[in-house]
Amino acid sequence: MIGIVEIATATAATLAPYLPYVIKAGKAAGEKIAEGIGKAGGEAAWEKAGAIWDKIKGHFSEKPELEHAAGLVAMQPDDPTYQKVLAKTLASYLETRTDLRQDLLDLLGGEKAVQKVLADKGSWVEDVTQDLQGTGTQIVEATNQSVIKGVKQIRKS
Repeated sequence: MIGIVEIATATAATLAPYLPYVIKAGKAAGEKIAEGIGKAGGEAAWEKAGAIWDKIKGHFSEKPELEHAAGLVAMQPDDPTYQKVLAKTLASYLETRTDLRQDLLDLLGGEKAVQKVLADKGSWVEDVTQDLQGTGTQIVEATNQSVIKGVKQIRKS
């Protein structure tokens, strides 16, 4: 069983690169969004982020902190501190909202987990452990002159 913190963290990480665009999707038009989609990672990922965003934004009236945390991430999508704020805010909300928890888990791919360590744009990632229980995929990827060192992948049945 995937826990609340894992669902919230995966949701924040999935949304982060797209938040500047999904928040403005109703306001901006085609070309700028299409350009942003290309930069952020492609149409399928955009659609997933949009579906996740649609689920979350429907809960802003109950938990206004979610909208604020998402706005912080939208301003600086690569900032891990803001991503953690969003994940923590979402996790506290998911404790009482099993319906949203299940919806997000389904949108993220369900119980079949994907763990990905990605270094991009000249970044350096070091000493990461991927601990996967059950079915799923573990991926390590470095692009654009990035470095990944010391990744440990553990898979438990």
